[in-house]
Amino acid sequence: MIGGKVMKVIKILRIGILFLCISWIGNLIYFYSQQLAEPIILKHYYELPMSPHYHFELFYITNKNEKSDITFVEFPQLESQELQYVITKPFENEVEQSFSHHKIKTLNFQMSDEETLKEIKEDIVINEIRAYFSNGEVRNYSIGEIILYRDRGRSAFEGHFAGSSNSNEGFDSIVAKEDLIVNDLQFSFLDKLSKGIKLSLNKEEVTIDKETLQLNSFLPKEFKKGEELELHYQFQFGEDDLNRHHFYEIIPRYIGETVNGEPFSDRIHLHYRPYISKKELREIIDTTKDDGE
Repeated sequence: MIGGKVMKVIKILRIGILFLCISWIGNLIYFYSQQLAEPIILKHYYELPMSPHYHFELFYITNKNEKSDITFVEFPQLESQELQYVITKPFENEVEQSFSHHKIKTLNFQMSDEETLKEIKEDIVINEIRAYFSNGEVRNYSIGEIILYRDRGRSAFEGHFAGSSNSNEGFDSIVAKEDLIVNDLQFSFLDKLSKGIKLSLNKEEVTIDKETLQLNSFLPKEFKKGEELELHYQFQFGEDDLNRHHFYEIIPRYIGETVNGEPFSDRIHLHYRPYISKKELREIIDTTKDDGE
């Protein structure tokens, strides 16, 4: 009788140990199925001024317990002798968000000193980086599109005032310094934003032509000295719009002329930084795998 009870306990223990082994193997398989073979560099659509020491960030997804990390970055489009020191990387990588198996980290950069930047006369477009890893590997990645721009022409507005909220909504307001005509509002990356942004100028709706990707507004329009021009914006990407996963720093330009016929160009600033949920993280990883990146 006692022997039978012992055998029953042993049988239960064996089943328990078998269950634990299967569970452990299953967890191990799941863990490895979640690991990235290499980091995913998120897409950035930036317009950045070539101003001394201007700071900006690039974001990437990596494994939470990854031993090899990015330690150095080069921009292939800045490899010529006169451009190689335009951007520097003075700061350590930082963790932006953390998940069960992954984390989103930042690569921090800044523009060089004034002496170096003043020699650059033309805008520069960057769309890839070369990343050096702590294990000795080197890989190239697409990063979206970054436009480094030079300010040109005179400004005809002043009193710049802006604000934004956590709901990806904001405004940018400026005041005319003199009588003038605003002919156009130039806006970059509308191919990414045509379905994901709502705009208004002085409370009048601005629409985006889906075919030409041009803005439809009340411009051109005359403004008297002291009159305000305010752009209100709200990023509102749909759930099926993958452009919502990108990072945006956009510098639209008002183009026009004074009553004396002098041309001017005034810039304003919009930005969008997505908060990436666990569901969206999975979507980004799956989409990247499907694209073969």
